[in-house]
Amino acid sequence: MKPIVEHLSNGLTVVLAESRAAQVISYQMWIGVGSADEKPKQAGLAHVLEHMLFKGTERRKVGQIAQDVENAGGIINAGTSFDYTVYHITLASHFRDQGLDILADAITNASLDSQELQKELVVILEEVRMGNDIPQRVVASDLFNTLFKRHPYGRPIIGYDETIKQFTQKKVRDFYKTWYVPSNMILVICGDFTPRTMIKKVERLLGFQPDKPIEDRSTRLNEPVQREFRSHNKVMPVTEAQLAIGLPIPGINHGDVAALDILSVILGQGASSRFETVIRRRLGVVSEIRSMALNLRDNGMFGVFATTQAEDIEAATKAILAEIDHITTKPISHAEFGRARTLLTSEAIYSHQTVDGIAKNLGFYCLHTNNIDYEAEYQAALAKLDPDQLLEVAKRYFVAKKMNITTVVPDPALKPPPKRLTWIRGRGKKKSVQPEKLNELLHRTTQGALKPQGRTGAGSSVTPRTTLKSLSSGDMLIVQTDPSSKLVSARLAFLGGQRREPSAKAGVANLLAAVLTRGTTSRSGDE
Repeated sequence: MKPIVEHLSNGLTVVLAESRAAQVISYQMWIGVGSADEKPKQAGLAHVLEHMLFKGTERRKVGQIAQDVENAGGIINAGTSFDYTVYHITLASHFRDQGLDILADAITNASLDSQELQKELVVILEEVRMGNDIPQRVVASDLFNTLFKRHPYGRPIIGYDETIKQFTQKKVRDFYKTWYVPSNMILVICGDFTPRTMIKKVERLLGFQPDKPIEDRSTRLNEPVQREFRSHNKVMPVTEAQLAIGLPIPGINHGDVAALDILSVILGQGASSRFETVIRRRLGVVSEIRSMALNLRDNGMFGVFATTQAEDIEAATKAILAEIDHITTKPISHAEFGRARTLLTSEAIYSHQTVDGIAKNLGFYCLHTNNIDYEAEYQAALAKLDPDQLLEVAKRYFVAKKMNITTVVPDPALKPPPKRLTWIRGRGKKKSVQPEKLNELLHRTTQGALKPQGRTGAGSSVTPRTTLKSLSSGDMLIVQTDPSSKLVSARLAFLGGQRREPSAKAGVANLLAAVLTRGTTSRSGDE
């Protein structure tokens, strides 16, 4: 059934998605505040509040919220991102009233106890330290910080040691009162329930909460257009190097989102992607590699993340850039394009297998695009795309001067590389990384790797390339590539015709030509 959207008089948006496939119900409260809405001294505050919200209310003591959910056989969880904070409870529909009451109580009556806050800050500070020890997280965090110089997407969602340590009960409560207001919240309910009855219950439990204008989002500064290559390199006591490459792309409401998603799948998602087949399996210069098109509310990032050996960083970077260059200069086959589009469509279908998946999609799209039909429109946009449009989108965003590269490399004093590297100096235990030399190497590698692209087509100055190859059968294979053409043509020619026919078999060549395409051992003429 099509979801129903209701707006309470106090400004709360309620999305009701009835599904009787199973006796399960999912409640998700999406709050329109994330780390990008924090002021610099508040870095990490949205995440701290997320930890505190289920710690107790005026009616439920510490630990009772989780206990009540578990008593009903349910699951409770929460998460914080750049643009939102979400709280969700999933349980058997028999306990639907208890689930709604628990979530409404936590959202509107969180006690935010001072002693519990101090305990939770210790836990979160340990999370920060653990994250700083995971090289994959470090290289990703550095990439965001390198790409987003002005916009708060450049800050880690979890915050920093120095900001977290100075959070007080008052600061957490002020943040809670500022942002957790009805007009900044979307409640999504999906599963086994009757919409008319459910909306009355929501009105009773959440309709009383007074609304007020939310704080302006003045922290969300426009990110200036990037005009030069950037990089950042870090040394850690690790055994493998981490390499991350990022390019700026638009936010979720831009018309190129679907095309960028397909490009990401073709390049680096799945066992048949180009990065996987060429760079990992054929060249063997990385042990792991993937790509992603991250479309946030304001801006986005096309990212490539790889694990490699320190001595292979240059080769891995060149190989990645070569594949990105290919996708901006060489036509994408209909087979590869179709496979990528099918994967994206299938992923959307799989997300509808559970009430949680349906609720997540509805909440995310409703909050970020204010459009309950966004998913259907996205699928329609996918269906209209063709390989030529992908080529144009790739040329638009995959530009060398807008590239950002971050690395985490092993400490050479602990793990010396097997060969001499220009960006490592010293001997033995005195070996050290010269970040500026590594930066120069990466910068050189990007120069000329992604060629500035003009439009191809009629009047293009691209010269066709012809290759001749003699096959073991004795046949000659002639291949001519022409990036300016949007067509593929194949011809098979034989020495024959009237001059080759014996007089008793005059016309046999013409007959052969007529019947040659009327069927094979595996295909009929119609096929």
